[in-house]
Amino acid sequence: MARATNLEEAIRVLNPQKSLGGHELDEFYVSRDSRALERIKTLLLQASEVKVLFTGHRGAGKSTELAQLQKDLNQFWTVSFSVFDKLDPNDLDYRDILFSIPLQILLKVKADRQIKLNPKTVRRIEEFQAIVEIEKISEEKAGVEVVGGLKEPFFGLFSFEAKLSKEAVTRKTLRENIAPHLSELNILLSDLVRDIEAQLGGKKVLVLVEDIDKADPKVATEIFFNRGVSMSQLPVAIIYAFPVSLQASKHIKQINQYFGNCESLPSIKVREKDGNEAPVGIAKMMTMLNKRLENHLIEESAKKKLVLASGGIPRILVQLARDAFIEAKVDGVMQVRVEDVDRAIAGERASFKRTLSRAQLQLLRQIHLEKDIDVGE
Repeated sequence: MARATNLEEAIRVLNPQKSLGGHELDEFYVSRDSRALERIKTLLLQASEVKVLFTGHRGAGKSTELAQLQKDLNQFWTVSFSVFDKLDPNDLDYRDILFSIPLQILLKVKADRQIKLNPKTVRRIEEFQAIVEIEKISEEKAGVEVVGGLKEPFFGLFSFEAKLSKEAVTRKTLRENIAPHLSELNILLSDLVRDIEAQLGGKKVLVLVEDIDKADPKVATEIFFNRGVSMSQLPVAIIYAFPVSLQASKHIKQINQYFGNCESLPSIKVREKDGNEAPVGIAKMMTMLNKRLENHLIEESAKKKLVLASGGIPRILVQLARDAFIEAKVDGVMQVRVEDVDRAIAGERASFKRTLSRAQLQLLRQIHLEKDIDVGE
């Protein structure tokens, strides 16, 4: 998608619900120069079977940075999936994730075509399917029938994958069947990863599990704290999206002991602690807009006001910019003005205010004045 040349194109380009990927990543990405990302790269390249918890505030750009990380780390054969796409975020269990990791690896093997699994690995997968009765579950729920009575290898697994996000009964049965066999699952995953890596000419397998950070806090605590041992001992390098709220919880020390590495993507600094503007951060966020929009579409002062109002959160910047372009379109003008930005900011502020209690608003005022947060217990 090219830079917008008119208001209609700008509204399409400014999509706050969509992280950058594919051609848009090539055209619109702005480097954060983040030490956290450089530490992740260094760790992955120097150690094996690393587990990284990657966190940051919603809208900070974690998914975009992970997409760029995949491009930068060409030493890895990367499998990326979102628990929101492949599972049910309202009914998420650690066993769903443990099962989905080898399943998503197998699906990429199937799509890759150049990787041919060793017969020993194939047998291991078939044995695991039998142990947890994957095909029985799939056929009972879907009435699977293949012409000629022949089944594609791992047909039960592949047909089962689509059910995980849709059928509560299927998830419940899987969890019950898989719970006594987590050690077998680890062995299967180890064989699968070693088999793949032996054919990659030095590349390593890396798994990115996105959007766990958006799960209910109680669910995330269950996954990363209560089930941290299981989640951290899988025999493959993994980056997990991690809720920023858990960083401030009483469980974080134990979680760090399980996983070892927690990296936070900060917001982009647009103001210093004393309230003065931060020129480097402002320039980065201005560039984010400049890469998407022709200069004549928005007044320079309006653009800077958007950046400062965003608080350094890319998604909020894109949301406010889109709202401002909609306001300009409604007024029938050809360029976004400061008054359009003011309306967009007022709308966003009202949206936030509706969701906050008086006590929460008072706490925010206190934090604004004192420039300090007490995370407590």
